[in-house]
Parts: sequence; structure tokens; C-alpha cells
Amino acid sequence: MLRGMSLIRVGMINFTNGLIPDFDFPEKGFKKIYGIPYQLNELLRTGNLDLSPVSSMEYLLNPKLYKILPGICIASRSYAHTVGVFSDFAPEEWGGKRFLLTGSSLTSVYLFQVLCKKYLRCSIECVFQAPGEGDMEELFRSAGQYDGLLLIGDQVREFNRKNLLPYHDLCSLWHRFTGKSFVFALWLARADRCLSHLDFYSKIHSELVHSIESGLENLDAVFEKSQTSWDREEFLSYFQESMLYKLEKEELEGLKQFSLDLLECEFLKSSLEFDFLQPVAVEGNSPTGS
Repeated sequence: MLRGMSLIRVGMINFTNGLIPDFDFPEKGFKKIYGIPYQLNELLRTGNLDLSPVSSMEYLLNPKLYKILPGICIASRSYAHTVGVFSDFAPEEWGGKRFLLTGSSLTSVYLFQVLCKKYLRCSIECVFQAPGEGDMEELFRSAGQYDGLLLIGDQVREFNRKNLLPYHDLCSLWHRFTGKSFVFALWLARADRCLSHLDFYSKIHSELVHSIESGLENLDAVFEKSQTSWDREEFLSYFQESMLYKLEKEELEGLKQFSLDLLECEFLKSSLEFDFLQPVAVEGNSPTGS
């Protein structure tokens, strides 16, 4: 460890899409803390994590707290499979309807409201589930009380198994209107911590990039390690066709478009600049060296 640094607390998303960054990330020198997006958002915001993948909306709401780790994210180009609304009504019929919105997420809740307000030009009634994973049996029972349910992550697959309602993918809807990718999560570091240990955080960034590349190159091994309930073909297709882990020009354009839409819809009070960590060249391959 570097002098003055305690064990680095790294968040990992406890959903299937979190398997890739975690695949080849080292154990030594780190304390991995697993959680769903809303939990990681809160832990990083309150200083109980040092860096983590968190809802992109967390950064947009609190940009001064964080530095964005460049080049990595969790995004989708046109169909996410695990972020959407279950409803008998098509998106063009959502006006005046009542929706229950998951408490597991932050970004998807704002994405849904932006899509309705700006692009579908409709007014909806939103009921916000208390923060948490949500009890699936309760969600099944609640389905009949609302015109639609917004769910994310593995909740979507569980609900799909019941085949109760048609699924409308929010990323697909976003891409239909904007033609852009959508960034669901950014890797953020606490600005008050990383700036005084830039060389160390640069090594962590390097480890994350390596782990993501390794996971994507070894999807069969990720599948075997995951102990998932997905079948192999479904699992491989999800990562090969739906998920993006590189924060490149197209993803940044989608993120900037989302921030402008939030401002237009008055979910943000002012425009912002994206503040990236600037990694420095460091010697060695492991951030756990002394």
C-alpha cells in the first residue's frame, strides 16, 4: 500500500452486468463492497467507498464530489434487456397512466421521466418505490395496481419469467428518439481522496481497464465463475450484443445529450462540465505494490 492510504474500498454492482469489471480485478489491497446501484450511490456519496461504478445520474446531480474514471462505464447502444417498463400499454399510450418506479436505481427513473416528458410529450403519474431491491413477490402482487412497472437488472429477468406483461426497453426507446448510446453507470472516484493519491488511483484505473478487457475476452470463463441462472447462449448474447463497457465518443455524446435533456426538463438546475480523472503514467502493473 502507498503511505497514508488505508485499504481501498471498491464498489461492485451486484447485478449480472457487474460481473465483467469484477472478473479479473485483484483482491489484494482492496475491500470489494457489493451492492445494487442505489446502495453504491449512497456509499460513495457519504464517503464509505473510495471509488465505484454508480448511477450516471449520481454524477449529474453531484458533480463536484467526484472525478470520472476515463474510458470505462456501463452502457448500452440500443437495447439493454434489463432496464425497462412492463405494461400492457405501448409508450405512445403512457400519457395519464400511473407507474411504479423501482427503488433499486436512480438513472433509469430519470431516463423514464425524460422520455415521457420530452420525447413522448406526455404527463404521467409516478409512484416511487422505497429505496432497496424490492421484494419480487410484492412486485408481482402490485402489478395489477398500476398501469406499468419500471424495473432494472435481474428483476427484469425474474418478471419476464412470469410473462405477466409486455416489456418495453428504455434504452431502445432512447435510441429510437436520439440515435445515441445510453450510459447507465460511470466509474467515479471521490475527488477529495483521489487528487492527493493520483498515482495510486491511476494504477487502480489500469487494473479496472485490464479486468474489463479480460472479462470481455473470456466470457465463457465469466459464465462458469458466475453461478448464474442464465443459460449460456442467453448470457453470451447479453454481453456481446447489449452491454458496453468502454466510455468512448459515442457514449459520451449520449451522456451529454441526457444531461441537456435533464436540464431542459428541469431535473437539473444548471449545465455542467464532465470532470475526468487524469491518470498519470505509473510503474508496475499492480496498484497493490508498496
